[in-house]
Amino acid sequence: MERRAMTRVQRRSEPLPSDARPGSSRGSNRERGRAKLQELLQLDAARFGGVADALRGLLDGGGSSEPEIGEHLLQFFGRFFEEGKASPVRGRVGGSGKSDVSLHWWGFDQIHFACASRTADHETENGLLSGALGASVGHVIFKDLAAYLLRELDDYLLRNVVQLGKPETDLQSSLEKAAAIRKVANIIIGQLAAAEEVRKRLWLKKKFVFDTRYLIRIDLVPKELYPEIARNCAQVDEWVELFGIDGAQRDERGALPETFLEMHPTLTVDTRHFDDGFAARLLEALGDLEEKTDGVLVHGENFQALSLIHERYREKVDCIYIDPPYNTGNGGFVYHDRFPHSAWLSMMADRLGLAEGLLHDGGTLFVSIDGNERDRLALMAQQKCRRLQLLDTFVWVNNLKGRQIAGRGAAGTHEYVLAFGGPGRGLFTVPVKWATQTMPSAYKGFRYQVFEDERGPYVLKNELYNTNSRFNEKTRPNLVFNIHYNPVTREIRFSDVDETVEFEGFVKIPPHPNRDGKHRFHAWRWSRERILADSGDLAFVRKGRVYRIFTKVRDFAETNLKDLITDIFTSDGTRQLAQLFGHPPKVDYPKPVELVRIFVHQAPQDGWVLDFFAGSGTTGHAVIEANREEGSRRTFVLVEMGDHFETVLLPRLKKVVFAPEWKDGRPVRMPTAEEVERSPRILKVLRLESYEDALDSFALDAGEANEKKSECLSSRGDEAFILRYVVERDDGLRLNIPALRKIADPTSYRLRKPTPDSREPQEIRVDLVETFNWLLGLRVRRMWAPRQFRLDGEIRRCRTGLQLAGRLVRDAHGPYGFRAVEGELPEGQRALVIWRKLGGVPEEDDLLLEEWLHLEGFAQRLREFDVVYVNGSRHLESLKAPGDRWTVRPIEEELVCRIFDSTSS
Repeated sequence: MERRAMTRVQRRSEPLPSDARPGSSRGSNRERGRAKLQELLQLDAARFGGVADALRGLLDGGGSSEPEIGEHLLQFFGRFFEEGKASPVRGRVGGSGKSDVSLHWWGFDQIHFACASRTADHETENGLLSGALGASVGHVIFKDLAAYLLRELDDYLLRNVVQLGKPETDLQSSLEKAAAIRKVANIIIGQLAAAEEVRKRLWLKKKFVFDTRYLIRIDLVPKELYPEIARNCAQVDEWVELFGIDGAQRDERGALPETFLEMHPTLTVDTRHFDDGFAARLLEALGDLEEKTDGVLVHGENFQALSLIHERYREKVDCIYIDPPYNTGNGGFVYHDRFPHSAWLSMMADRLGLAEGLLHDGGTLFVSIDGNERDRLALMAQQKCRRLQLLDTFVWVNNLKGRQIAGRGAAGTHEYVLAFGGPGRGLFTVPVKWATQTMPSAYKGFRYQVFEDERGPYVLKNELYNTNSRFNEKTRPNLVFNIHYNPVTREIRFSDVDETVEFEGFVKIPPHPNRDGKHRFHAWRWSRERILADSGDLAFVRKGRVYRIFTKVRDFAETNLKDLITDIFTSDGTRQLAQLFGHPPKVDYPKPVELVRIFVHQAPQDGWVLDFFAGSGTTGHAVIEANREEGSRRTFVLVEMGDHFETVLLPRLKKVVFAPEWKDGRPVRMPTAEEVERSPRILKVLRLESYEDALDSFALDAGEANEKKSECLSSRGDEAFILRYVVERDDGLRLNIPALRKIADPTSYRLRKPTPDSREPQEIRVDLVETFNWLLGLRVRRMWAPRQFRLDGEIRRCRTGLQLAGRLVRDAHGPYGFRAVEGELPEGQRALVIWRKLGGVPEEDDLLLEEWLHLEGFAQRLREFDVVYVNGSRHLESLKAPGDRWTVRPIEEELVCRIFDSTSS
């Protein structure tokens, strides 16, 4: 009966039958109800503090309804479980007997996401009722769990307890019973909602950067670093494997000759193969990183990545192209491809909401989709993204053989690309030469003879008259007139259409006849005034005994983009990857480069292109290819969370940078000198903290965090600092990171992560410097290498305070460390960020900071900056000169504030 009752309660559309309602079984009694509730709730004072007292008063107070309370609570809360795990969607969508379409807007009450892979042995305890923050690591987080559960509770009580059809005496008893159930349920819901709120805030918080590396074109690297690179066997091994380099060129130690590096300028140096010191020296030598970085590759969940990069690219992006899962039910995608409509739309809505803020008014969002979700996506995007309107729907004819996915209807031959844009979006164009070669079926008529006049080359496309018969002497009388042209002097005169006037030496050109059966003439497209003003852009061409007037098209390298895409097929994407790798990598349905190039071209030649469903990296490939052919300098940002980020996406881009053409996994030809200059110079690669990482690092309170930290410090030494997220209950449910209240050494902070094959948790280093740059939205102009110092002398205390008797001396093993980052904030202010390793005595740290600023020349440059960020104490006022307006801000407060600034959303 218990299983049957739980099955039937899932159907909200009908009350429980009498034989399945709690309390109907003669065998139920007070002890059974209490035992079931105790088992369900797993009560303890820390998790559900007020529930036990409330139950004791209700269950021990007498009355016929006492044993039923536990049963009703079991039935109500148990409906959200499946096989012991939380399944909150079942109570509303999965359990409804109706079509999901009628409920598809409901999904916006939830956050939907894909999880990183986890093993069962190390999965966080699952279940809504398993205890506060033993949260399920599922794919759903409720944005307001309390409101949802209270709505569901009201519905449950109305249908299964109150039942309005009862006699009056029974109704009064039912109302009292419902009030008792609600009293206990409210306490449970409050605790569950608090736990869910923390889960939500852990999801919404900005994530840390775990790892930062750079792919740098070898010809940008200073020559003095070539010997170290040529001797790095890990780097050389990668080049041999990816680029098919002849291993015979290596010496007995595995090194390549330095001349080989000079002869192959598009080799990419991957800083992961080198120690931190080498990478830091290389970045410092490169100078302006912002200007030289042509791409950013982010390995992480796309919602988290969009949230982190938002400040840096806010209203800066020109073009977004994404190829999300089509929600068709086919497996193999990192993101679930068989959501209910509601869940899929909710997943997309949250991401499009963030992406909208990255586009400027003239930017465009392109979304590949098929007919399964096309209409719902178009409607949702325009409702959630108020600045964007649906501009066009492109039809991509990609499989003339046809394919059958839905199991019914006709075989599909096409997909769609939806184009959304803001008020500043102009016409879509495409290069004529490229379009005629790539899509000849749609652009086969675009071949024109090129002429030249004193203003330069031009082609003749359209005649001056308006080809639409609706524009005639009735609708446009001011544009219907005779044109008189002198072929010798090129003078132009006019007369009314019914005048018989003739001018000596002039040829009379009447308006074009209208053959609609109702009107005499077509109207001209230009007025008399414009014809006189822009006569140099008109060509009077003699055809036999008459003249025809054409407009000269001087910008004929491009033409308007059509909404029909032909001659590009789905199989082309797989074929292109096979040419690069020698075999098709395990990536489902990669988009062809030519398809994505159509949309990449809608960004200006120095624009930003974003793809946050990057897959195999087709968008990056398309940008690189377009830049090489057009001489443009577009920059791309790719986001991908799948494991193929390392195995497919990164190798693909390294190959494309190295050589423009490939076959069977080997380069067909090397780039020309011009193509080398147009190739990416620096690609930055980031790996982000995941939501699961944040859950693994959560502590219920600061005491637990300190206990965990002490355990770690005792085993690893004082150089390690473990970051734990804690809830500060005195301030509502605000999250904090106690270890960041004072950053003693920015290079030593870590998160702990369970490992499937070891009892010892893995510690992941956090890149605080890079994380802070992104949180600020900093455009990095100079990344100085970290430098270590020792004190040659001593610090003395005198009557006026501390005094440095000596100087700082550079020493690779010295106890004092400093690193500076220069850049610009989104509002245009110049910023200097100073990271230092603190010694533990604030006054001494400040004294050494001033000494370092003088030693490195920053003290004299401080007036160049508007704001200076520094960790630890920040008493730099003594360095201010009259008229200086720079201010000092603490890194710790700014860092924590910006990490959690969106968690209340």
